[in-house]
Amino acid sequence: MQLVDRIFNVLELLSSNSEGFMITEISKSLDLPVSTTHRLLSSLKDNGYVIQDESTSRYKLGLKVVTLASNYLNGNSIKQVAKPFMEDLAYEYEEVVFLTVLENERAICIDTAVSNTRINFYVKVGSEMPLNAAIGGQVILAYAGEREVDRILENYSSRKYTQKTLLEPKDIKMKLNKIKEQGYGICDEELELGVWAGAAPIMDTSGKVVASIAMLTIKNPDNDYESKIKSLIETADKISKALGGK
Repeated sequence: MQLVDRIFNVLELLSSNSEGFMITEISKSLDLPVSTTHRLLSSLKDNGYVIQDESTSRYKLGLKVVTLASNYLNGNSIKQVAKPFMEDLAYEYEEVVFLTVLENERAICIDTAVSNTRINFYVKVGSEMPLNAAIGGQVILAYAGEREVDRILENYSSRKYTQKTLLEPKDIKMKLNKIKEQGYGICDEELELGVWAGAAPIMDTSGKVVASIAMLTIKNPDNDYESKIKSLIETADKISKALGGK
């Protein structure tokens, strides 16, 4: 039972800081020998519950922990919980709605919902969304720690998609700060000319942003963007509550 207690103690400690801990910090905080701490972390890492940042050597919780929590609270994954809400939103506005998570510092689309009456775009499930241009990933990144954002952007190779695409880390950080301040994000032709997208964050039980829900549409003067943003925020809130969040 002592081993089980130690494993839970490690996981609980890692959950307290999204930027992670060095092995010596974990050892000291839990009053464990470094050798014992290393064995525990290695086992958790091998099973996907812990990841180690290659550039900083800091240990963090892996996405598998989030999946376990969601499955326990809802009997479903984030994707399964979000699906009916995404479909309602897609049919209400006859637009494409998609779900994004941040995994291994990459923004990945894990699900989409498309209305049967109007298809303008199709975001492929499993595709990587560029962090400097796609709003789904930016909304999640906006709520990460400042040091984590700096590290990710420092190692990120930004590609130019349109004349509005943000390339410099300082410009991307300014946008992330604005997203966090207002609680949603907008991509206005930064990824594709003539295309507008909005996104809102999805939170877990601890208030941590674990995903985002976004909507794509063609830009035109008659588009009610304000209504779409409001509905995105409301839908993200419903999904968060279904996951046990606030």
